[in-house]
Amino acid sequence: MQLCQLTASLSVSPQLDVADIEQIIAAGIKTVICNRPDNEGEDQPESALIREACEAHGISLHYLPVNPKEFTDQQGIEFGQLLESLESPVLAYCRTGTRCTNLWALSAVGKLSLDEILSTAKDAGYDVSKLSERITALAKLQQ
Repeated sequence: MQLCQLTASLSVSPQLDVADIEQIIAAGIKTVICNRPDNEGEDQPESALIREACEAHGISLHYLPVNPKEFTDQQGIEFGQLLESLESPVLAYCRTGTRCTNLWALSAVGKLSLDEILSTAKDAGYDVSKLSERITALAKLQQ
């Protein structure tokens, strides 16, 4: 499992497996968010299985499935609201970590500049530049 830190309280990763729980514990993660819909891929474990493994170690799991090709600005805002309500540090996962990073980028509008969002994602290994226009438009709506 590869953890990519976006902020002091949020990391993202590709698909988790039950075997990754020890590494999650070692990283001090308190909460996990699953952004991958169950049955999206044949090789992915059900979120209930990951939830059970997490909860056995006192880590909560929140299921917030998002279609990677059809995620909305509102889902990004909801992701940010969820982050603010959870015990951190938080680990969000999906198939590759990209959709979690995209949701974070949308949730960061109004808190960070476009350049800060792009560079933070890039430093974590993700390119969210394709969201630049959406981020700019969302920022204007929030003014």
